[in-house]
Amino acid sequence: MIGNFLKTWWKPIILYLVIYGIYLISLLCANKFIIEIFEWLLYFPIIIVIISSVYIVFKSKWYYSLLQFGVLGVTIIYLITFLMFYSNDFFADDLEIPKNIKFEKPKFEIDTLTIREHNTLEIKNDSQPGIYEYYFWYKPSKKGELYVKASEITQNIPLSKQQIKEKSLIKVKPNDNLQLFHKIFTIYEGDWGKPYGSKISVYFKPDNKPEQKLIEKNYMVEGWMR
Repeated sequence: MIGNFLKTWWKPIILYLVIYGIYLISLLCANKFIIEIFEWLLYFPIIIVIISSVYIVFKSKWYYSLLQFGVLGVTIIYLITFLMFYSNDFFADDLEIPKNIKFEKPKFEIDTLTIREHNTLEIKNDSQPGIYEYYFWYKPSKKGELYVKASEITQNIPLSKQQIKEKSLIKVKPNDNLQLFHKIFTIYEGDWGKPYGSKISVYFKPDNKPEQKLIEKNYMVEGWMR
């Protein structure tokens, strides 16, 4: 029975295409539950098709084996390409927003003309959800680097760790006056319309010395959907 299934070239392909189709539809519908199930089930028919192709080479007509590999190759390339541009990551779906913590929301305008008297951090929305600007008033006493770190607040999961550091990094020099430092950064975790709690911190790393946290605030954020 198993041998008959393997040597009939279209049967493993039908099994594969059915599971592949369900997985693709669940991606289009953004159904997290079905996606998580079928992204693992998909490996099973792929292995069956490969075994069948090898079996057919020795037991049946070899060009059917090429046909199987052709179907497998085209569909997998399509899926990989689709996933490269797939925007939903479901990061925020199961996250709870703590009720005992006060959160600020990113502003739409920042008053940069008013003089601040101490270290001050303010976050502003940029062109799309998930893209933010940070405004930080600070008086550097040493030469070094200034940059932002962000994390999800309930599980302390780092958010876009390397990308945010690279985008937000500013070289600073000692100054006697409070200065305004400003740059744009992007949070990739999460989807539009699904806000979650985060901690946004500004760090300073003096040359040849360990980094130090200068300020931290709680913000409601969203992830940028590519």
